[in-house]
Amino acid sequence: MSRAPGHFSDEPGLRTPSGVRLSILFGGMQSHAARPAALDEEKGPAHMERDIYDEDHEAFRDVVKEFVKRYVTNEKREQWDAEGEVDRDTMLAAGASGIIGLSVPEEFGGAGMLQDYRFRAVVNEEVIAAGAGSLAGAFGIQDDLAVPYLVHMGTQAQAKPFIPSGKTADIVVTFVKTGEGNRPDAFSILIIENGMEGFDHGKKLHKMGFHGHDTAELSFSDVFVPEENLIGGEEGRGFIQLMMNLPLERLSIGVAGAAAAQAAFDWTVAYTKDREAFGERIIDFQNTRFQLATIAATVEAMWAYNDRALRAYAASKLTAEEAAKYKFWATEREWEVLDTCVQLHGGYGYITEYPIARAFLDARVHRIYGGTNEIMRDIVSRQIAGKR
Repeated sequence: MSRAPGHFSDEPGLRTPSGVRLSILFGGMQSHAARPAALDEEKGPAHMERDIYDEDHEAFRDVVKEFVKRYVTNEKREQWDAEGEVDRDTMLAAGASGIIGLSVPEEFGGAGMLQDYRFRAVVNEEVIAAGAGSLAGAFGIQDDLAVPYLVHMGTQAQAKPFIPSGKTADIVVTFVKTGEGNRPDAFSILIIENGMEGFDHGKKLHKMGFHGHDTAELSFSDVFVPEENLIGGEEGRGFIQLMMNLPLERLSIGVAGAAAAQAAFDWTVAYTKDREAFGERIIDFQNTRFQLATIAATVEAMWAYNDRALRAYAASKLTAEEAAKYKFWATEREWEVLDTCVQLHGGYGYITEYPIARAFLDARVHRIYGGTNEIMRDIVSRQIAGKR
């Protein structure tokens, strides 16, 4: 590895190209030696350490933590939720710090870490732990969906600066039908730019979760798209390009699910230690301790599966079937963990001022986008049955 990504800087110049806002639309909605083992004041480590990260990743974690400390404040989060989008300045600051655009090749100002998803996993862990799921989602749209199509499948001219968004996007990456029938070669991926005649941003859509990350209706009416806006420069390769990126997309959702489960566990342990009922701490009730013990085991299993998937991806061995398997399993375990943690928070778990409530709402879509979990099971079961 030539260098670790990330640095913290107040300079206006960006380590990663980040000047233009971009969204991505695929027919639907768009969004330790690793992490130090949590310490109990008296009992020591609360869970096993992970060995997936090396010194470069941990140094990068410090950069992300500093970014979170400076930019991911309660005031900022409330602003994003109220406005329904992450502001441009925050995204530019993330670019200046080198924590987005991680897979952008070095010749374009990035870190060139397409196959080492561990750096992106660090970002997910720290941003989600800060209760900022919407920001983590905004980063994911850029680095896990937009970047691969533009800089790894597109032409050199298409590898341009961008920041992701929905209604406020400057360019939109779209999966469209360009041929007859439903054959794989009947689809292409196009770049649609603001100002193109017939292309309009519609209203923002109000979602159950990810309130601070905008999703919007987009309207296309006889839009002329020049050949240079065809991803890869060749018509009819959209389905193949989509299939090439789906393992990464599904891995990213599973990673976010594991990070959310860990965060929920940490928040709930802290809450039940602080909150009292009937003269005792909530955590002193046997039911609470048993529930937390189950969650602790579940989260450790999630990390073990997560780290195996990260290693497989780094070795270019994460197949579509394995990514589908991990995605549906991790997001369903995430939902179980979050549901229990909300319950252990009692009435406060239903108040969105608390991060557990926001994480619960955000998590619901993890079993839907990137391919519903029913589709994931179909992919896996077809492989098992030997069906194409």
